[in-house]
Amino acid sequence: DGENIICLRENDLNILVNKQYAIDENYEPDDLKFLTDYGIRDEGKNLQLRELVLPYLKKMQDDLDQELGTSLYVLSAFRNFKIQTQTKNKWLSLLGLQADKLSAEAGHSEHQLGTTVDFGLVGKSGMYTTDPEWFWLANNAYKYGFVMTYRENNQDSTGYNFEPWHWRFVGIELATKIHDIAEKPEDMYLPKGCYQKKLIK
Repeated sequence: DGENIICLRENDLNILVNKQYAIDENYEPDDLKFLTDYGIRDEGKNLQLRELVLPYLKKMQDDLDQELGTSLYVLSAFRNFKIQTQTKNKWLSLLGLQADKLSAEAGHSEHQLGTTVDFGLVGKSGMYTTDPEWFWLANNAYKYGFVMTYRENNQDSTGYNFEPWHWRFVGIELATKIHDIAEKPEDMYLPKGCYQKKLIK
């Protein structure tokens, strides 16, 4: 037994989700829509995100395509508590305790918010800093409301490895603030008073 610190306002775009702060296991956004309904590429995975994110993601993908003629697509999007449990168990079986730097425990994943994506490139397993698509996102994604959560400069504070493919929608205003002052995203989210402790089994 133990405790989780659960957010009381899961629908807010700026909630903190990390190794200490969790989302209730029963939380699923009530406005999930398929990416393909908005013309967003997901390589046939039938992925979903919250509806308010999709116009911004579509515009960003279109603008990136126009500039780079790219093969960017969404590799992963919303994952519920059960799917995240399966994902974490898969990494644990492959990597043992090293998986804790690569995959979140169920309830502690930004993917459960329905506002977070992992990007991939056709023919590659992910997206990396050597790819021009990543460089474009690093310089432009904030204009569409997206921030990169797991950066080179916050690995100690997040407990996760650098993930250049992992981007979260927080809205243009907050994303611009984070970009302009080069802060770690987790320092800009809701104050700790917006959370409560919940016993877990």
